Amino acid sequence: MSKLRKTTFAAALFGVALSLNAQVAGRVTGSVVDASGSAVPNAGVTLQLPGSGSNVYSTATSNTGDFTILTVNPGIYDLVVESKGFLKSVVKGLTVDANRATDVAQIKLELATVSQTVDVTEAKQTVETSTVEVATTISRSQIQNLPVVDRSPLAFVQTQACINNARGSTTVNGQRPSYVNVTLAGINVQDNYIRTNDVDFLPNLLLLDQVSEVTIVSSNASAANPGGSAQIQFITPSGTNDFHGNGYWSNRNNYFAANTWINNQSGIARPFLNQNQIGGSLGGRIIRNKAFFYTNYEALRLKQQSPQNHTELTPDARNGIFT
Repeated sequence: MSKLRKTTFAAALFGVALSLNAQVAGRVTGSVVDASGSAVPNAGVTLQLPGSGSNVYSTATSNTGDFTILTVNPGIYDLVVESKGFLKSVVKGLTVDANRATDVAQIKLELATVSQTVDVTEAKQTVETSTVEVATTISRSQIQNLPVVDRSPLAFVQTQACINNARGSTTVNGQRPSYVNVTLAGINVQDNYIRTNDVDFLPNLLLLDQVSEVTIVSSNASAANPGGSAQIQFITPSGTNDFHGNGYWSNRNNYFAANTWINNQSGIARPFLNQNQIGGSLGGRIIRNKAFFYTNYEALRLKQQSPQNHTELTPDARNGIFT
């Protein structure tokens, strides 16, 4: 491969990476003032991995004391604000969701008399004022702790007020199913050939441990979200500085299942069902504060019977006599 082709190929990969990052990245906005309420310009604002002390994203406040950090990967960070003559302020446990603006409550710096740090142990969730999007994020703790059928994260989508699947395909705000864009880590994962059942059928089977959070933009999606007026964005997990893993086994069977009304009426026993899902996940660091890994494996073993209903004609109906 020639040098020119290698350079072009590398540039293309870099452009694709930036494009994907922009589709899943969030942003952090806020303002910094002093004890009197006056703006603090040129204050250093950084996002750090919790407890690491290593800056991941950084910016400075404007002349009006405002700041915005763009293209932030979803996750939990410590927000650190420093300015000469003031005590350092740390907002711990700041959650940044995919493709959403995290508006931090106004940060008030105190004058420094000794070497101290002001720690805010819990980030306050304020009203989102920097965007008109109507969006909801389902957190990792909800995904891990709430029960769902078949370990499918798609079940969480139907818990939102704007989602309806009472008749036919799942829709968002009553729009056509094809108006919904579904992505995994910024990559479209729909059946884009037919696009008639965009939410209920995904060619690649998503399972719980493949998803860390789900963001649903039901209306007023920004121009950074192509493909539909509504967006359902699944975010994949990431490793951390600490090693974490789990193992699981999920079983569904007909012994604990309910029968259908037709079967009960006809005296037919519950159809056989034995479904096993077994697997595990592991995540951790490759280089502390810089590179991480996450891997997951899940096996599905399913044996089941499916009842079928057929129409049987009476002797009169077979002879063309309908009553």
